Amino acid sequence: MRRKGLSRFIIPLVVVGVVAALLLGCIPGAAPAPPVTPPVTPPVTPPVTPPVTPTEPIYHWRGQASQYVVQVEDYWQPWADELEAALGERAELEIFSAGELMPDSQVFQAVQKGTLDFGLGLSSPIAGVPTETVKFGSYCPFGWENDLDLLVMWDYYGLDEPYTEAWEELGGIKFLNVWTGDPGHIITSKPVRSWEDLQGLKLVAYDNVAAILGEAGAVCVDIPVEEFYLAGTTGVIDGLAGWCGAYESYANGFYEVFPYFLTQPLGVWHNFDIVNLETWNSLPSDVQDTILLSLHAHRMRTVQYYWYGELESYQYHTLTTMPEEDWAKLVEIGEGYWDEWAKDGPKAQQIVDIIRRYREDCGR
Repeated sequence: MRRKGLSRFIIPLVVVGVVAALLLGCIPGAAPAPPVTPPVTPPVTPPVTPPVTPTEPIYHWRGQASQYVVQVEDYWQPWADELEAALGERAELEIFSAGELMPDSQVFQAVQKGTLDFGLGLSSPIAGVPTETVKFGSYCPFGWENDLDLLVMWDYYGLDEPYTEAWEELGGIKFLNVWTGDPGHIITSKPVRSWEDLQGLKLVAYDNVAAILGEAGAVCVDIPVEEFYLAGTTGVIDGLAGWCGAYESYANGFYEVFPYFLTQPLGVWHNFDIVNLETWNSLPSDVQDTILLSLHAHRMRTVQYYWYGELESYQYHTLTTMPEEDWAKLVEIGEGYWDEWAKDGPKAQQIVDIIRRYREDCGR
């Protein structure tokens, strides 16, 4: 009776112990209870920053053109604006007009030394560039009669080679481009309608043009452009020969004292663009390519600019024409000078050979 009574107390105690042991993980073979861990705070992720790209350099270029304020505003500044836009924020160009920083005769040397980064619209006689091509400097009288003559010879007949080589051999510059300006005409205070009218005519004329017209009987002088107007009003000179066409005569007011315009052109101005060689070599190739493309496109802008300007400006002049036989005598004198100039060296001879071959191909 007693044993039976004890079991009533022992069995519940055993059950309680086993349960406690299981809960406490004390019974062999039983899985331990998982440890209690504090809640985990997720790590703070730092913000993602883009990789640092070096800032593109800003190119600040200063240069001077051989053209005056009107032309700088009309076609050089639009070119600069378009080039800056094409290069994004990498370039800023300052273009000064003729004589604004220094005389035209000093621009080439300034670009050589790096005082200026570039020179625009330079002609070798006016810029004082001592090359064997200098006598063909701004144009070869009667060699090319219009813009396309010159540009076709330049791009397709190899005329670029002697000029580029002659300029770059002087050192310190990169020759960039040629472009055509206005045609060179004779504008006078009294009409020129014959060979006789040239005799004793007092004209402002430079270099090769002066030599040709001097042999034809004119009296050629060289005075600064700022004196043209006054010299015309006082009779010191009778006109300008080869300095400009109808448009620049009108734009500069010369037509007021030189109203007569001889329609036969002596030739077409061609000018050159250069940059300091060290500046050029420091530029990435894509910037160099963009500059060259922009200058090539600029050629057509100037062709159209002057073609339209000439047509619009004839109205301010009285147009005259010499008889063909009289004009042919002037051309013959000019062609004789080509052979003289060709003696200055192989590059000069190359220019004459190209001109003659082109004129023959054109049937002239």
